[in-house]
Amino acid sequence: MSTPALLEIENMSISFGGVKAVDGLSLKVEQGTIAGLIGPNGAGKTTVFNCVARYYHPQEGRIRFDGKDLLAARPHQVLPHGIARTFQNMELFRSMTVQDNLLIGQHTQIPVGFWSAAFSLPGARAQEAEARRRASEVMERFGLAQFAHAQVSSLPYGTQKMVEFGRALVSRPRLILLDEPAAGLNPSETKGLTELIRDLRDRDGITVLLVEHDMGLVRRTCDEIYVMDFGRRIAHGTPDEISRNPRVIEAYLGKQEEEHAAA
Repeated sequence: MSTPALLEIENMSISFGGVKAVDGLSLKVEQGTIAGLIGPNGAGKTTVFNCVARYYHPQEGRIRFDGKDLLAARPHQVLPHGIARTFQNMELFRSMTVQDNLLIGQHTQIPVGFWSAAFSLPGARAQEAEARRRASEVMERFGLAQFAHAQVSSLPYGTQKMVEFGRALVSRPRLILLDEPAAGLNPSETKGLTELIRDLRDRDGITVLLVEHDMGLVRRTCDEIYVMDFGRRIAHGTPDEISRNPRVIEAYLGKQEEEHAAA
């Protein structure tokens, strides 16, 4: 009997105002892999993420995480399940420090009761110390230690991206959903991001589902790619297979080349 994939989406559909944003989508993401989800703007990719993160509830289909029904979970229960996410438009607490953002990223893992926290009992102090240790560990890894007490809004865009990655990683997820992580980054930052995504898989054993328009990054990081257009899956394969797929070239890759030529 085969082991189920870590994330399984089966025949999922969701409509808004009579328009099907996702239409009968099925995909699987195996444990310990990096999967790409690509397609033109408006193809439905972010909607898929919002369904997995439980912000949206599909009208049809199923989503399973580690064999369990994810549609039974509420949005605040997704992180404790082991799923973290970064956003196309960063969702950071910009008026807070880098360290505080990483501490907030661990809130679901600190099961301290009200009275323990109120009276600063030993259990609460130990939990807080461990959360700070974990935040420091991640800041060191991502080159953020020097910014620990800096307000996030004062930092360069690329550094803020690293804060968002750190906040996702600090919760020790099993699956990370990356929504256009290279958007707004320069070539040097994108190269560093490529290495970071590989490191999440190779060093941490984290499974990654990636939405991204930078096809160079997608080809260099992904083990497999799913392609969407108008809410439907139109192709699935390795990066080499996808780059040669006539339907994908017509629907997406050809458009990218035209845009680059125009630019």
